[in-house]
Amino acid sequence: MSSPSSSTETLGDGIFVLRSSLGNALVVSPDLGELLVQSRNAYAWRGSPRDSQKRMLDLTSDAARAMAALNATTLHQLVARIAKWDSGRTDAAIAGWTGDQRERAQTALGELHGGRNVKKWLLELDALPGLDLVLATKIYRFIAPATGAAGDRHSTYFTNSLAVHDEDGPLTEATDFHREWASGSHAASRWAIYGDKEVEADEYVERYLPLLAGIANALNASGRQHTCAARGVAVAWQPADVEMAMAFWWAKHGPR
Repeated sequence: MSSPSSSTETLGDGIFVLRSSLGNALVVSPDLGELLVQSRNAYAWRGSPRDSQKRMLDLTSDAARAMAALNATTLHQLVARIAKWDSGRTDAAIAGWTGDQRERAQTALGELHGGRNVKKWLLELDALPGLDLVLATKIYRFIAPATGAAGDRHSTYFTNSLAVHDEDGPLTEATDFHREWASGSHAASRWAIYGDKEVEADEYVERYLPLLAGIANALNASGRQHTCAARGVAVAWQPADVEMAMAFWWAKHGPR
């Protein structure tokens, strides 16, 4: 059977981003803005919106403390916690890291936190036991919340299907991640992170992250905040918030 489609028309004509003629600034269509606000407000992962968003806030705070200490053992524990948050279970491969593997992770996390050569250090994390490119992006999301964002099967399908317009109309889809079947039944697809990792990491760094940052900036400039369910307050957007909204919406409404 052929490879799965990399994009769909699920989002509809009213959901798009407009690339301004004044530089590369993005303008978010009203329908997309509403979708993102409502989905970010309702975001939930393994629990209610309040409980799941609180766990993420707590993990982000713990990640900040771990990065300030930059201790190999503490960072190893942080990676294990993020992996457990993601999968709901303890990963034996991560738990069994050697001293050398802990030091490699320590270096990669320090470089990612500083925003240096993001692609290189994501791929370094990807090469460690128990990690892959998806989990590497989720680690980046927690240690650098102002710039990082997770990439997963849902958010990458959303951005692959999101149209970018200029004043004359549609140009292209926002991203072009490759997709593969998740199992032999061909019932669901996923981000193709087990093929050419270099290509997929390039797409994440060169197109996906700038897209999310541009959308966050556009929403903030328009005064459209989202409400944090854990704190009950309106807050400004970061790239990770845009990804959370996209992933949550696609998991509920998008094809597999």
